[in-house]
Amino acid sequence: MVKKILPVVTKAELENAGDDAWDFLFLFIDKYYDLMQTGDVSEIAGFFYLKQQTLILFNNLYGQVVNGGFLQLIFNGHSYILNKAFSNNIRLWGAEKLAATVDKAMHFFLLKKDELLKLNTNEDFSNMYKQYPEFESIDNEFYEIMDDETKIIRGYVENNIDAFARIV
Repeated sequence: MVKKILPVVTKAELENAGDDAWDFLFLFIDKYYDLMQTGDVSEIAGFFYLKQQTLILFNNLYGQVVNGGFLQLIFNGHSYILNKAFSNNIRLWGAEKLAATVDKAMHFFLLKKDELLKLNTNEDFSNMYKQYPEFESIDNEFYEIMDDETKIIRGYVENNIDAFARIV
């Protein structure tokens, strides 16, 4: 049986995080990545609880989409985020609009999955935006809802903090 990990977060760190949703979330996310880099953790799925995994996936989703949209997320090999389990988890956290947006992106991804996963050059990446314009509206939807949805996710983590870290 694999031992699950709950990193330590101090009360002082929580206080210092302030009101910014991302400052608060990165208090946890950074600790997860630190653990993964130590060599003690080789697979997220094996060592982190589902809620921790979901928070890591949310961070990956956000980072990819704000830097190049859902097409960048797919091109950079993060299409594993576009699945029902992830969208259902964030929906349970209260991020209903984000879950619906992920579901839309997943729908279009699955329709063209074989084509999209074959693309691997910079030229392919540049042409993706012309070839798959349906993702533009989904990207725009994501940008419109992200601030509020991130606050909802922060609220969920705050209200379920013991699932994300051991507070000392």
